[in-house]
Order: sequence, then C-alpha cells, then structure tokens
Amino acid sequence: MTADTLALLGGPKAVTASPRAFIRYGDAELAQLREALAQGTLFYAHGKKVKELCARFAELHGVAHCIPTSSCTAAIHVAVAALNLEPGDEIITAPITDMGTVLGMLWCQLVPIFADVDPDTHLLDPASVEARITPRTKAIVPVHMAGTPCEMTALRAIADAHGLAIIEDCAQSYLAEFNGKTVGTFGALSCFSINEYKHISCGDAGLILTDDDQLASRCRLLIDKGYDRSGLLRIRTTPFLAMNYRMTELQGAVALAQLDKLEGIVAHYRAMYERFHAAMQGVEGLHLPAETPGGRTSAWFYMLRIDEAALGVTRDWFADAVRAEGAPGGGYIPFPIYLNDIFANLATLGTSHLPYALPGVEIGDRYAEGACPHAEMLLKTCLNFSMTQGQTAELVDQYAAAYRKVAGYCLRQRAGG
Repeated sequence: MTADTLALLGGPKAVTASPRAFIRYGDAELAQLREALAQGTLFYAHGKKVKELCARFAELHGVAHCIPTSSCTAAIHVAVAALNLEPGDEIITAPITDMGTVLGMLWCQLVPIFADVDPDTHLLDPASVEARITPRTKAIVPVHMAGTPCEMTALRAIADAHGLAIIEDCAQSYLAEFNGKTVGTFGALSCFSINEYKHISCGDAGLILTDDDQLASRCRLLIDKGYDRSGLLRIRTTPFLAMNYRMTELQGAVALAQLDKLEGIVAHYRAMYERFHAAMQGVEGLHLPAETPGGRTSAWFYMLRIDEAALGVTRDWFADAVRAEGAPGGGYIPFPIYLNDIFANLATLGTSHLPYALPGVEIGDRYAEGACPHAEMLLKTCLNFSMTQGQTAELVDQYAAAYRKVAGYCLRQRAGG
C-alpha cells in the first residue's frame, strides 16, 4: 500500500485537514431581528428593514430601484410578468439552471426556449441564443451560473438587434463582474436569491433590480396583489392580475445583517476558487472551467468535467473515488431542465397543455433529448462542489491533491501501469 493507492481501494486519504469553524447567523442577525420586532410591525410596507435592505442593495449596484420578493423564483415571475407579454410569446434561457428560472414564464403562459451552453464556460452560448430567435421571441434570461457572468456584450447586442428585453438571473452571482460592471446591471431587470444556498441568506427571499421607473412601479404592484402602497391612491384597487410575493421584516432584517458580510464572503470564495483552479492546471483528463473573457467570477461553486475516454472511468466512479479521498465532488442537476417531466408531458393547467396548445405555438423537438448537446454532455460528465466559509487554503490544497491523485491513478491504469 502506497500514498498513491486510492482511498477507495484501501489507501490513505488525501484530505486530512478539517474545515475552519464559522457561524453563518449570529449576533448581527439577532440584533437586526430585535430591532425588527421592536418596531411593532413585521409588514414590509410599514417597517424599516425591508426598505433599508432595498435601498442599500440598489445603492450597491448603482441602480435606481430594488423590489423585495419572497423568493428568487417569485422575483423572476414578477420580472417576467412586468414585461406584460402575450400568452404564447417565447423567452430564451439556459438549460442548466433551477426550475425557478422558468416556472414564472409558464405561469404567465409564456414558452421557455432553451439555448445551448458553451462547453468551457458552461454559460449561454450567444450564437445558440441567436439561432433560437423566432417572431415570437420577446426576451432573454441569461443565467450567471456558479457566479460566472455570461457574455453580456454579445447578448446585449443580440437583444438590441431583435428588440428583446433582458432579465438577468443572478441567483448564484452576487458581485460577479463583466467588463468592470457588476452583474444585475445589464438587463431591463435582474433577480437575486437570498435563500439558504446562496452567498448570503435569510432562509428564503429575493430581490429585483431595475433602472426603469415604469417596470419598478409594475413590479411593486405585482408583489402585493396590485395594491398601491405609495399613499397616492385613496381607493385600494387591483389594476391587473398580480401575486402576493411580499418579503417580511424578519427576512429583511436577517438579509441586512448578511449584506454587511457579502464582500468578505465573496472575497473568501474567490480566493479558495482561484487557489483550487491554479492547483488543477495541466491535469490530463480533466477540463477546467473557463472564465468568460472580461468576466470575474464570484465563485459560488467550482465545476469541471472529466474526459471519460481519456481516464477510462465514468464520471460517477471518479466522483466516488474523490469523495473517498475526503474531497467534495458530485454531479450537478441530472439533466437539462427541458428533459424534466413538466416539459416531457407539457404539464401545465389541467389537461389544457397551455401555453403550448395556443394557436401558432410549435414545440417540435425543442424539449427532446439532443436539443442542447453541449449542456447534455456537460451534465453527464461534470463534477462540482460549492465554495464555503469553512474552507481553508490547506483544505483546498488537499482537495486538489485528491483530484490529481484520482486522475493520476486512472491514467496509469489506462496506460497499463
């Protein structure tokens, strides 16, 4: 038995270090919660916490308006609804994302269309986006996955050429940058997540940014049953179909405390991401993620893909071996979201199949296997792990050693050694 023997085969583990201790929610959050409770109201329109959160978040991005929501899924639903599109209109988005990106489209009776990704950045390929445009296309929703910004210059040019709106999905990308600008400042609207599994959290909530006064006004009505809380109207009325997606003062209080920590969290994640990335250079059989030219990731998670033919093993075997060494690693979502049952069965409202059954809507093979070959290949061969506050330089170095150890073993076996 040698140090090169895989832990999966009885050898010593490559990872022996432990994560550092950290407290995600502590005194700062408790202080904000006490202040919220002392207000005597937890309703967002009457308290101070949600208002302060929105003001500070808008200022952080240099944007005029920030609208609070109960989740990022709600935020995207509201942003899509704010465009006031017609049933059967199409919105192009990424196939590698959470269902929250598209559910609001379907509730608005819009048709999600999935463009393929670049196999190296793992993000929307602008050429694929342009190829998906039809007379029904009205918007693009770029997903800045894993903290890495999409190629917004190309996507902005496509949108402008075809008269399309852009809604940025920034759920995983706080403070990521493209050409020196923070993501969330390129589209007509942008949406952020404050749920448990993001850079900052208050359990669950969302935020919408926009510089457009009319869109902001519509979003504020959409989150609150259409009620105008500005005090300008004496009669409370509902002008159009709206939702109740209000954020509470308790969510706002915790999010405020977390916002104070955001820059430090992103700095730590970037440092750990860059350290691992540097240590993984030149490992045969592993394809490392590429940064978008002009982009700067906020390092929500690290995703690479393995060359199964070069290594002679499956992705799942490689993942098992890495985890046996004590390092994190596993697949992401099992397949592009267009292969989910909701699309396979066109399952929407009752047995209506709306919006797909609307006159002129043609789905064809848009939701069939093979629709986005790069995305399908990536999800079958990728390994990823999230950056955490508990990671240290020593721990991340050992993660890299584990990946190199497993890859080296595979290559030696492949070569007959």
